[in-house]
Amino acid sequence: MDGQTKKTPARPGLENLFLGTSGWSYPDWQGVVYPKRIRGTDQLAYLSEYLDCVEINTSFYHPLNPAYAERWIAAVAGRPRFQFAAKLWQGFTHNRESGWTPGDVRRAKEGLKILLDAGRLSALLMQFPWSFRPTPENLDYLDSLLGEFGEFPLVAEVRNAAWDCEDADDFFRARGIGLCAVDQPAMKGNLALKPKVTSPVAYFRLHGRNAKTWFNDAAGGDSGSDTGRHARYDYLYGEDELREIAGKVLEAMERAGRTFLFANNHPKGKALGNVIQIKAMLEGGLVRVPDAMLEAFPQLRPLAKPPDLSFG
Repeated sequence: MDGQTKKTPARPGLENLFLGTSGWSYPDWQGVVYPKRIRGTDQLAYLSEYLDCVEINTSFYHPLNPAYAERWIAAVAGRPRFQFAAKLWQGFTHNRESGWTPGDVRRAKEGLKILLDAGRLSALLMQFPWSFRPTPENLDYLDSLLGEFGEFPLVAEVRNAAWDCEDADDFFRARGIGLCAVDQPAMKGNLALKPKVTSPVAYFRLHGRNAKTWFNDAAGGDSGSDTGRHARYDYLYGEDELREIAGKVLEAMERAGRTFLFANNHPKGKALGNVIQIKAMLEGGLVRVPDAMLEAFPQLRPLAKPPDLSFG
């Protein structure tokens, strides 16, 4: 956040743009994003006052508990526009050789269906590892997932540059599966950030550009707060980088029904800081900023509407 973000004219179609973070429950957000007294589900209610959506990370590590889904819906009841995206359980994306049972599918769907039936689930993200390439076997595997989870709005996140081809685009487009635009370090073999709209849902994920730790397994996964283990995502986007990303979001908005952007550079609240910057760029005016963020990121002060003390 290198300086005051320049204001740009408001864009049409902003009602179909949803900006959020990947996850919301991180210990190192306490006192940075959240006032210290905000805990548990109240964190989601608090964050929903500033964002349009969040991405559920916990559903990647185990099937989503239906009780959690109901609790989260209640937490955002006052925000009818607010949406969730959820990550498909890793048993279907990272443990492919072991296969799955009908019981696995049933458990994976239970919590997701509650969100879907409530009109709160806009995307189910199938996040695949870098090693997942567009081989005939893997394309068949995607078809099998579509057969099991086709009632959900599916989006695929693939990170290998081999997917950057017309045949792959045509595959996703023919099946109505969204293709996630991934921002990650510009390294050999990594898929570059390109807004390819292959379904009614355009979907962006910002992982940061920390090339030094990107392929270091000790640098962590998509969940957690320890910046040693999760150094891969410990990256603060600069204004020029965000302006480039905002331009690609606008490009996607011209072709998509709904456009979602999630920042996953979560250590110490950086994701929310960068999302606020993008929001100000795209809306062309002042935006709401949590009071604590103004202390942690003074660069956000020129973008902030007067503080809202409803949680203060």
